Amino acid sequence: MSTGSPFNRVEYVLARLSLTSPHDILWVNNTRTSQESCSIIFPSGRIPTFLLSSDQSHTLVSGLLLLNGFAFLLDAMNIQDGGLEGGCTCRYIRYRLASKPLIVHCCHCTWCQRETGSAFVINALFPASDVIHLNGEHEEGKQEPVIVNTPSLSGKGQRIARCPKCHVALWSNYPGAGSAIRFVRVGTLDSPHVFVPDAHIYARTKVPWVEIPKDAEVGVFEEFYDTEMVWGKDVDERRFKVLEGIRSRRAAAGGVDGTSG
Repeated sequence: MSTGSPFNRVEYVLARLSLTSPHDILWVNNTRTSQESCSIIFPSGRIPTFLLSSDQSHTLVSGLLLLNGFAFLLDAMNIQDGGLEGGCTCRYIRYRLASKPLIVHCCHCTWCQRETGSAFVINALFPASDVIHLNGEHEEGKQEPVIVNTPSLSGKGQRIARCPKCHVALWSNYPGAGSAIRFVRVGTLDSPHVFVPDAHIYARTKVPWVEIPKDAEVGVFEEFYDTEMVWGKDVDERRFKVLEGIRSRRAAAGGVDGTSG
């Protein structure tokens, strides 16, 4: 799936390469015109370790060339692995995303407005296994969030993972998808601007001054969308594969399927 507009896709790649400062980037082509190709030149000393072999003697990505202290990444859009990191405000909880999101929701329901104290919440949906816990910056070892059972619009509730120290919400799990999918709060990413919403949901209760873009990739929905319309096999194979896994586990447990609350 795409990660939004062409410009945002390039920002996504740059953030994953930790090239977030203008001084890190010597040249980028096609930043606003191409979703399929992007070349970047940057100092070789800024190459992220996940693109190098364990002894850092060679690169692990085709199209990444090293020459005279410079790195030439000829097709940045082919970098498929994750790399974006995030965490809470006090940095006690840290995580890394190992893939691109299945879909990005912007929810305008009044419950999310109340819980966040804002006009909406932006959640990026990831398989739980792709949200990797890291060592916190002020403690040894990997720190775990506390799980807070919280009411939701559906009446089924949600489980919000919060930092036990600063209490920032990091992600939620909803009954429909269970523990299989984490609804990661995009605002907790170190580079939160790299994901734009694919779908605006519960638009009927949006605040009046919010103007929803007309070019949302998946669409704008007055309530929650029809799962088959968005997660069907003919629409997105990756989402469909995850959905099938959820359905199999729910059926075995005698429950219901879905990705909503």
